[in-house]
Amino acid sequence: MSVLPLFFLAVISFNGAYSLKCYACFDKKECDSPSEVTCEENETHCVAINTDGSSHYFFVTSRNCATEELADDVCNGIVEVNEGKCYKCNEDLCNEKLPELE
Repeated sequence: MSVLPLFFLAVISFNGAYSLKCYACFDKKECDSPSEVTCEENETHCVAINTDGSSHYFFVTSRNCATEELADDVCNGIVEVNEGKCYKCNEDLCNEKLPELE
């Protein structure tokens, strides 16, 4: 048996095992020391959300994994109601900092 097919299988196996890592927390206090989590295979983005609830919607301080669609929907929704800041990214642990509120 040739070494080339074994190398090819090893590369395929390694690539299939990768999952994004994000910081996760779900409230202001917990976000002071967020956990590192391994995302599900379909979760290709990390998000960080910080809202102030200045009108009547909600207060949220959160970081977590998300699908691309969910990350887009959440961040676009926060921008629409002008309640705070949200960002999304797609590299390991890229949601380290919460967005600053003005």
